[in-house]
Amino acid sequence: MRHTYRYTPFLAYIMIPNVIWHHSIGKIMFCFSDILIGYLLKWILEKTTELGWKAISTLVAIWTLNPLVFNVSTRGNADTMVVFVVLAMLVMLL
Repeated sequence: MRHTYRYTPFLAYIMIPNVIWHHSIGKIMFCFSDILIGYLLKWILEKTTELGWKAISTLVAIWTLNPLVFNVSTRGNADTMVVFVVLAMLVMLL
């Protein structure tokens, strides 16, 4: 009954398997995007900084082990998909 979209239509298209196969597919996709964000962050930090392995691992762990990120993803919020797309764009630009 809204006159505006709450989410982008692209996200609705991605969530079609959520309706067809199982109701938790979307949450699994959001959690998987968190893992991919960790890999993208690691790659970006390795290519753009001269930080050591320990510092890069610590910075990536701040994102991946953050309880707030866990809570947002497992409750079905698509904010991590937006972060993933932004980081993927940065990787393509680099």
